[in-house]
Amino acid sequence: MKWPVFVLLLAALFTCAPLNARPLLLEGGALPIEAQGYIERLDDPDGTLSPEEAMLAPRWQALPGNLNAGFTDATIWLRLSVRVPASVVPTWALRLDNALLDDVRLYQRESDGRWSEQRAGENLARPLWPVDYRSAVFPLRFAEPGDRTLLLRLQSKNAMSVSLDLEPGQQFSNHSRREFFAYGLYFGVYLLLIGFHTVFWRMTRAPESGWYLLYVNCCVGIEVLSLGLPQQLLDLPVSLSDSLLGVALALSIPIGMIFAGRQLGLPQVYPRLQARLAVLCWGIAGVAALAVLSGHYGEGAMLSQGSALVLIPFFLALAFWLLLRGHRPARYYLFAFGVFYAGAVISFMRNLGYVPSNVWTNVVSPIGSMLHMGLMSLRIIGGVPR
Repeated sequence: MKWPVFVLLLAALFTCAPLNARPLLLEGGALPIEAQGYIERLDDPDGTLSPEEAMLAPRWQALPGNLNAGFTDATIWLRLSVRVPASVVPTWALRLDNALLDDVRLYQRESDGRWSEQRAGENLARPLWPVDYRSAVFPLRFAEPGDRTLLLRLQSKNAMSVSLDLEPGQQFSNHSRREFFAYGLYFGVYLLLIGFHTVFWRMTRAPESGWYLLYVNCCVGIEVLSLGLPQQLLDLPVSLSDSLLGVALALSIPIGMIFAGRQLGLPQVYPRLQARLAVLCWGIAGVAALAVLSGHYGEGAMLSQGSALVLIPFFLALAFWLLLRGHRPARYYLFAFGVFYAGAVISFMRNLGYVPSNVWTNVVSPIGSMLHMGLMSLRIIGGVPR
């Protein structure tokens, strides 16, 4: 009796396996069609596979969601099957949400059996991208209904955290214009904040205002480079944009630690701890920045983000400890930094591959950062008591 049950279980596994690779039905709608749950992954450690070899490889794995591979030197292939109904519009756009991918290639099999190739990614000059957008977007044209297979080949020094979505071409154009307008408003608020505090610091020469100005500039620089906006608008080469981002990530460790410590009142209650932490963080920043500038971007970025993931719970625990002892600055610190730390931790965990990449994990960091900067601005200018 045991063998028939075992055989039935195996048969169920093998018959259910192809269901994970079921084709994604392309239907028009107001929102983009997310591909999570329909994607398969293949690791190519040497990066030597051709599209045909990748297609026939036996090591494909169905992904339960989007791609979360962290920092990896391997080439990663993604396979997505789409079903084109007869009534669908013929022109579509395939968008990858990660703006920091170095090399992205889309392969489609033509009617004569050949593989056509489209390329994007930071290693390629922006004028050569198929679509002028902050991250890789590939135009798709389906002349006839039926099933199609899309192959994506990805390489990057940055975290390989990628989600895919598809939408009709005209709809994508409308969404991209609205998105660009929204980012203009978002970073316009930051520019006003930076301008105001620059004037405020020049007038008062207050150390708190100066550290806050450094802190805001560093956070905004990391955010705008991570979104790929300067790279798109200024056609920055990857050697410069990755260096700027990696060094900004490194500098954010000591700048963020010193600013957080001052807001928590550490120089008054634990001056030695504040000084030693500052020395440690500047040392970590120096090592991480040197790693980035010497061509080891992944190692430098992982050191910076890993250090932040250690410092955040340490400072939160310290703030709770001081709060229990009646230290007044700890109350506002936990409120103002809590929302920022939550967004930062989710973002870092997504980059390291521990949290799924989706619309919520992508926007939680900007929302938390904006709320945090507004609360800290109120405190710096004296509107909120310590």
